[in-house]
Amino acid sequence: MTEANANVLFYLCSYPLEPGSIVKAGNWGRILQSYPLSNQAYWWRLLREYVFESVRLREFHNRPSRLASIFVCESLDSIKTFQEQNDRFFDLIYEVELIEHSPLVHRACMSVFDEDHEGTVTSLERRARKYWDGKDITRPELVTTSDVRILGRRRP
Repeated sequence: MTEANANVLFYLCSYPLEPGSIVKAGNWGRILQSYPLSNQAYWWRLLREYVFESVRLREFHNRPSRLASIFVCESLDSIKTFQEQNDRFFDLIYEVELIEHSPLVHRACMSVFDEDHEGTVTSLERRARKYWDGKDITRPELVTTSDVRILGRRRP
């Protein structure tokens, strides 16, 4: 598969998968639910996701929940940028396709996460609104409720 194929998306995963493997949506929500509240290292991530979900429910209820979705990129450049900016050097890049024919999909801007650990809850709510309104996208990601099928691994 190549980037020119409009149906091909890109996904990061830390473990090897075979073509045809299915990755279920909602893993991010599962991970967050397993975070121990006694560990302060997780508080910021939990707060951020709580605020983003709260804003989504109040103002953008037609968008897919990050907690029940999977995150993919439309281009190889986008997924590589995400990988580099988040020190995900151990992750493998996969070409994937959505399994559902009409899933909920939202195109959002990942740059709202650049200021993590900064600001107030009010500024976090502003960033959440920017994420959910889907305008002024400089670094896109797709948030979708569809599971994805692995088409193949993209070698470095």
